[in-house]
Amino acid sequence: MNNNISRTWSSIFAVLLAFSMQVVVSGNCQAVQQKPGVQQQEDEVPQTVKLPMDPETVVFQLSYTGGYRMAPPKGFERTPRIRVFADGRVVTGRNTPDQEVFEMRLDDRRLHELMEEVVNIHEAFSIDSGAIRNAIEATGRRIMIADAPNTEITIELADRKHTVSAYAVTYCAGSFPEVEELQRLLKIEKISHRLFAMAQLGGQKVLDAIVEFGNAELAKGEFSGLKLTNESMESSRKIDGEKSETRFVVRFLEADKKKESMLTILVEFAKESGTGKIATYLSSADE
Repeated sequence: MNNNISRTWSSIFAVLLAFSMQVVVSGNCQAVQQKPGVQQQEDEVPQTVKLPMDPETVVFQLSYTGGYRMAPPKGFERTPRIRVFADGRVVTGRNTPDQEVFEMRLDDRRLHELMEEVVNIHEAFSIDSGAIRNAIEATGRRIMIADAPNTEITIELADRKHTVSAYAVTYCAGSFPEVEELQRLLKIEKISHRLFAMAQLGGQKVLDAIVEFGNAELAKGEFSGLKLTNESMESSRKIDGEKSETRFVVRFLEADKKKESMLTILVEFAKESGTGKIATYLSSADE
């Protein structure tokens, strides 16, 4: 009897010991899976837009075609104004042989944010060249500009490719505000301008430094409530050596006015020393 009880308790103890070891092992495995070096899902770039595997594929390109331009020299071929490759490289183009080419690289997150904005926010694949022409004709108004270039945008993903072209996009978007597809195309064209300017400056880190400096200077004056952002940058140019001048435009509604105002901020910045100055110009957004 006592032997039976002893054997029973021994069996129960063995089961409990095995169960406890399984819990410890399982817990240890779970702990290993939660180590920062292994658990990367929170840090991964959300890829709602699938890019081609080939790093040499141009996933976003903007070109200007047609219009009144001097014929290029013999043997010289113009290149697109901006090209973004699947590996994040951004390369600017040349209209003339002596035009400087700029290059930078976007990291994975910024590359996917760019393509997300172009493809999903501005719905580039639904913009149709013929639909834009038909919508403009349907207004009954004429395009009152001649010899302007066509803006041609091409987007290539892993599973699809799309090209859209429209005439005098900036002018026509202002003259035909009711043509919604044209407004979206203009926004995509402005993205290419930002990329071009960023490449001219030397990349994202330089632009971040300019934005930080500009905001610090802006905070000292009467427009302290406004902020510069990457999206508010419109253009940039080199002044002398390491110095550059970057143009930002911030639209806002003044407290005592009903109409929208526009503040243009010119930031002169020397990237090596981190010094510079700003100039501000206030105007009506309608001007």
